[in-house]
Amino acid sequence: MSTETELKLALEGVTAGQLQTQPEIMAHAVGTARAQQLDNIYFDTATLSLRRRDVALRLRRNGDRWLQTVKTSGSTCAGLHQRGEWETPVAGEALELDRFDHSRLKKLFEKPGLRRTLIPIFRTDFQRTTWDLQYPRGVRVEMALDLGQIQAGEHTETISEVELELIEGKPEDLLKTGRALAATLPVRLLNASKAERGYRLGKYTPPAGVTKNGPLGLHKKASAEQAFIAILRQGMFRLQAHEPLVLAQPRDIEGVHQMRIATRRMRSCLQLFRPLISKTVSVELGNSIRRVTDVLGPARDWDVFIEETLQPLGQEFPQHQTLQALARAAREQRERAYQKVASAIQSRDYALLLLNLSLWIEQRAWRKAHGRVHIEALDQRARRFARQTLDRHHKKVNRQGQCFEKLDALQRHQLRIHCMRLRYTAEFFADLFGSERSQAYILSLSAIQDVLGVLNDGRMVEHLMAQIPAEGDTTATDLVRGWTAANVRAHLNQFTVAWEDFSSRGLFWK
Repeated sequence: MSTETELKLALEGVTAGQLQTQPEIMAHAVGTARAQQLDNIYFDTATLSLRRRDVALRLRRNGDRWLQTVKTSGSTCAGLHQRGEWETPVAGEALELDRFDHSRLKKLFEKPGLRRTLIPIFRTDFQRTTWDLQYPRGVRVEMALDLGQIQAGEHTETISEVELELIEGKPEDLLKTGRALAATLPVRLLNASKAERGYRLGKYTPPAGVTKNGPLGLHKKASAEQAFIAILRQGMFRLQAHEPLVLAQPRDIEGVHQMRIATRRMRSCLQLFRPLISKTVSVELGNSIRRVTDVLGPARDWDVFIEETLQPLGQEFPQHQTLQALARAAREQRERAYQKVASAIQSRDYALLLLNLSLWIEQRAWRKAHGRVHIEALDQRARRFARQTLDRHHKKVNRQGQCFEKLDALQRHQLRIHCMRLRYTAEFFADLFGSERSQAYILSLSAIQDVLGVLNDGRMVEHLMAQIPAEGDTTATDLVRGWTAANVRAHLNQFTVAWEDFSSRGLFWK
């Protein structure tokens, strides 16, 4: 078995000849490019026994040669794939499973029921052009441009991507090559392998859906630095996982919502760890992430306005033509906001952000900018750092919440931001304390956020309606303002209940 380390980049409308002239290839290619036709058949059972085990089984024809390959699940983040791979030659267009000599594969394929029920489920056929890239310090990268298609039954999907495979070196070396390509080409990072795309195309697995944050899996003895890395990587994964929902037609509004949450959590992480991490780079990356958040924000605001204000009003007043016109204008504004989001996540700046962030993590670049005291702080137990941080954020929320009735609208909005940061911090570190109290604390804090979110709707609704051209008839806008004001007033009373529940919770990190 070998561990395959690859970086996958989507690259639309670029030929091998055009790629050949890119500065990165001209500077580092050795030898001549190799072109080959690769025809691949993927196998599984009708019940997807291999898929459920995160195993991909492939038969590949390369000229007169046939190879069978098994790939297993591994880690995927920012287009960087690391996974186990077994490959062996076979005589022809038929599986020879006994040729796999690894104990794990023997155990899997010795089951007669599985062997008998393996069938072809989809195929990929593409032209591959390969370059060998040579860098200083013995670093070697194989770059392949794949152009072709995936076919599953009657469904087809285009393959147009670059694979960078690490031959000698470190994962960071792939990211550097990817960054150099992104500087001159319109690339987009790919987290989905060809096998994953084939399963989705054939409807063997559901389309990309909402991915919520699961546990970080931090060990109780984890260091502060390990927690920092785990939080950022989870944020990057969540950000990319929801790109398909935003780009799909019809659009799924949860895509923008979850991407926005991911960027907010990543920015909160950078702010949270600023005492331990190099400020110069973290601020620069934080600003880049904020620019993505700023594009996602308007699309999410229009979603909330339409789904939670205009639609309920429309159900109450189904014949109100002015209200229907307002809803149409709002949907047009939302579509323009979504188009900006789609352009942003397919842009060079977005690809470079993910590559730079991933490279920063792989290199642990913050360590180079710090002295012994900071290094010791990074190596401290995450539990200790978590306790100090949670104490600080909890006191800030508690101080503001206790005088809630005296707060004006702007101060309530600030309290909402502090609650959000405290909640993210609690979620980041909940694994380290592993008690039911952490979840109870987080849920009670979420209830306060929900109330404060509704109270903030008044400001948001006025901001959005100002962007819609005014009509002579104001009955629709009057309805919206009245509905929003009533909703705000109703939730003012709910804050006290939510706050009392939150205040009664013990501090799970104590």
